Amino acid sequence: SIVQENQPQATLSENKKIILIAEDNEFNILLAKALVADILPEAVIIEAINGKNAVERYVEYSPDIILMDVQMPIMGGIEATIEIRKLDMKLGKHTPIIALTANSITEEREKCLNVGMDEFLSKPIATHKLAEFLNYFLS
Repeated sequence: SIVQENQPQATLSENKKIILIAEDNEFNILLAKALVADILPEAVIIEAINGKNAVERYVEYSPDIILMDVQMPIMGGIEATIEIRKLDMKLGKHTPIIALTANSITEEREKCLNVGMDEFLSKPIATHKLAEFLNYFLS
């Protein structure tokens, strides 16, 4: 099982970016964490193992950006994004969400963007594209 980081809100420094990675595959979450750590060594990385957990983590940590796997058990990335967008509207903000998927087909990309995801990365994740998106959305 995936070990989750439970870092209390109080210890999070104001200048550190909080990145939520929602991914159900242990290897993929380790890979995503390694890529993010290379690009943003100061980032605080929060893990979620499914969409329901991602929504809970969103509420708990208010991340600066979310990397959201599309295909997850319990609640998928599409459904989680819909829930997060409802919460964003209530809070008057917009949290960038980048879809992560093994399906690079156009319909999948359209579906992700139509529910409010901001960008789309197919797996395996291209480091330069991830860096480009993180720099764009976090600056």
